[in-house]
Amino acid sequence: MAKNSTFLIGLAAAAAAGAALGLLMAPKKGSETRKDISDKIDEIYDHLKSVGRKVKSHASNMQDDLYDLRNQAKV
Repeated sequence: MAKNSTFLIGLAAAAAAGAALGLLMAPKKGSETRKDISDKIDEIYDHLKSVGRKVKSHASNMQDDLYDLRNQAKV
């Protein structure tokens, strides 16, 4: 599980870096570029929060399942 989360964090960081680099190379005014970068960062942040909530939910469900299995094994 740790390898998967490390990969996802690396993937998100690479995507953010690529998006920022692409925006910096675009022929726009500085203020437009900064706004685009800010918007993209907000978008990535919101996506990561969503992924975090899903991971937390799945972990909670897995914990409940493990408790149930442990209780069944004791019987």
